[in-house]
Amino acid sequence: MTGTSEVGGLGIRISQIPSASANTPNSGIYIVSRLLPSTSVTQRLAVSNSSNMAMHVTIYPGPATNIDGIFLPQAEGTSNELTSWTTVSPSVIDLAPKSYKEVTVTINVPSVITPSEAFGVIWASVSAAPGASGITSVNRVGIRMYDPIGNFSATSSSTQSSQPSWVSTHSIEIGWSAFFLVAILGFGYALSLGAKNKRRDYFAQVPKQGKTGKKERRVNLFS
Repeated sequence: MTGTSEVGGLGIRISQIPSASANTPNSGIYIVSRLLPSTSVTQRLAVSNSSNMAMHVTIYPGPATNIDGIFLPQAEGTSNELTSWTTVSPSVIDLAPKSYKEVTVTINVPSVITPSEAFGVIWASVSAAPGASGITSVNRVGIRMYDPIGNFSATSSSTQSSQPSWVSTHSIEIGWSAFFLVAILGFGYALSLGAKNKRRDYFAQVPKQGKTGKKERRVNLFS
């Protein structure tokens, strides 16, 4: 099963997975090819129009970041290392209603690289003619790119090691529960210690006269 992104009748999905990435988790949803020096990786995507109107579509790569599992596309017109290596052909297509066309994404990796993981998006975009207000409406959908570069460890890749959101949520809840438990125990201990000291203060030194002279005995006022 391949991942599909669609909005306003415009859609994009992976239609072919490179053989080297066939067994990589999420390869049917994202572009996840390992990028080695002086190599070229190609992958086909299908861009579709499920609406009843013709579309003029632009397809292009855009940069993204992934910090603490939060994938965030960057502003249009910006670039990063991955997008500078990436081209889409054709980059402009016309889609009749209820139709689709395939485009080819090519990543040309240079000979000198730094092991890391790069993030990006292959966007399919449609712009409407400006309205009376002069504002241009743009619809775009994308396929994410999670591409390890060089010998970057796949086990630390975000597509390999990310946890479901409920795991991190419950981890936080457990952490706060432990904090409050320790706080409650500490408060209880402080109260008991205070009571013990107060009780000690109520011990009185009462003189007792005996045969051999003056003696002292402790009287527990709590007993």
